[in-house]
Amino acid sequence: MDTGNTEPILVRFSEQVNHRHSAQEIGQNEEVFFYSNECDMTSFRDRLKYMLNERGWKQADLVRKSGVSKAVISVLFSDPLKDLRVSSLLSIAKALGCDPLWLYTGKESGTYVADTHLGKVSVWEMSDLTEHPTDALHTLDGRDTIYSDYDGQLIGVIANDDNLAGSGIKSGDICVIDLADRTPRHNDVVLARIVSSEQDRLLKALDGLSGITLVTDDQRLGVVPIKDAIIFGRMVELRRNTKE
Repeated sequence: MDTGNTEPILVRFSEQVNHRHSAQEIGQNEEVFFYSNECDMTSFRDRLKYMLNERGWKQADLVRKSGVSKAVISVLFSDPLKDLRVSSLLSIAKALGCDPLWLYTGKESGTYVADTHLGKVSVWEMSDLTEHPTDALHTLDGRDTIYSDYDGQLIGVIANDDNLAGSGIKSGDICVIDLADRTPRHNDVVLARIVSSEQDRLLKALDGLSGITLVTDDQRLGVVPIKDAIIFGRMVELRRNTKE
């Protein structure tokens, strides 16, 4: 349909898909555009690039139209794991004319609320965690889905080794992590990033004379003082791997 307007117009989404979009026509108020089936929008950065392309904008255009600083916009493209202020997200989405929740998570507001009420928990491989901002993982679709009765900002993380077998966690088990609870206590299992190696691991918290330290059953991995790690969340539930 030729409307005489050459500028791509973003209209209300009738359907949002978090992964690869199939080509589909979406129309409202006689304005039409197409999703490209070659556009992979699995991350916030992917969706941001897509919207810039749809608008025909460069980063400088987004800076000017959103009022968000050039430094912040640049970081969003170079380091997508950097935390984004809500005010910046809203300004960017307003300038682009899109749903801020979709831009950040890939889901429409209604879909996100429905999934939350159902107790839907996205499951991730350990290697996936570095591809998205950690505090947004509970809003995104992972490799699989489970359901939990626990409240919180929950994600499932698949154990990739037997280094916590003494705590009952074996490779392939799913550890349900509450990202809203980052205060480990004695014998808690936590999801943490070791600062020196930038590795994400499941570790056990032990309370000793020097305070909380993080360990595994494998003594060769040593002891990690809590000050040398970033705690993402505490395990609240364990799901056994039933595929053995």
